[in-house]
This record gives sequence, structure tokens and C-alpha cells, in this order.
Amino acid sequence: MPVKVTSTVGKLANIPLTDEALMSEIGQMAIRRIHSRTSAGNDVNGSPFQPLSEGYAKQRTKQGLGTTSNLTLSGAMLNAMTIAGVSSRMVTIGFASGGGRGASRGTLIQKSRSAGANFKASMAMGDGRVDRLFFDLNDADEKAITDAVERYLDRVVK
Repeated sequence: MPVKVTSTVGKLANIPLTDEALMSEIGQMAIRRIHSRTSAGNDVNGSPFQPLSEGYAKQRTKQGLGTTSNLTLSGAMLNAMTIAGVSSRMVTIGFASGGGRGASRGTLIQKSRSAGANFKASMAMGDGRVDRLFFDLNDADEKAITDAVERYLDRVVK
């Protein structure tokens, strides 16, 4: 006996599988997840960052700053994460400030504020001394993004 399947949503080819709003939502979600785990002192895999070197920890203590390894000195780098581009099929996350180098003099905060977020991020991810991998997505991030896409598809197909 044959089975007949009828679509009640119109032509499936006319249903957009993604759109700019969804991609922007995914980008913002990724930024929040990266920012949250990095601020907590964890890398992309959830492992704690390597502790600060003794010398750097002393410099931070002298200036009344904490010694937690969380890639936050002034907050400028993590707060500069932004959506650099979005289309209906892709979102690009980057840093709003450029790649300038830090000042050679001044307090740690002054040096940090004078450096571009791109430069700070590249140094954090591999400056030849310590690698702190933070600007990436992991399996839990992928699951959260997949769930967001599934919720979107549920809305547009109904």
C-alpha cells in the first residue's frame, strides 16, 4: 500500500535555513561563551590557564591587581570581541581595536590600554612563552550553537 506525504509549509526550498539574525545571535552567543570562560581563568577546553609567572604576578601585586590568570588586565581585549562580519550563512568574530603594540613605559594598565586587542589576543594565544588558547569554540559551544539553529528551524518550518 503506497504512502502519501504532503507538505503543509509550502515549498521547502523557499524556507531560509539561516538568516543574518540567526548568524548574529550565534556570534553573540560565541562571544559570551568565550568571554565567560576566559574571565573565569579557563581555556577553550575548560582547563585552567597556566599560572602567571612569578615576576609578572609581583608586578600585578605592586599595582594592586589580582594574580589570577584570566587574560584580564584592563578588560579591553575581552570587551573588544565583536562581530566583525555577518551574512545569512556566516558570522566572523574578531576584535574591535587594531593590532598595535603596547607602550614600552608606564604601568601595566597603561601598557595594556595602549595595545590593540588583536595584538593582545595573539600574544595570549602563543607568545613563545605561554600559550593560553581561548579564542576558539569547543564541543559544548558547538552543541549550544546547534541547539540555537534547531530552535530557529522549528520556528521557520512551523
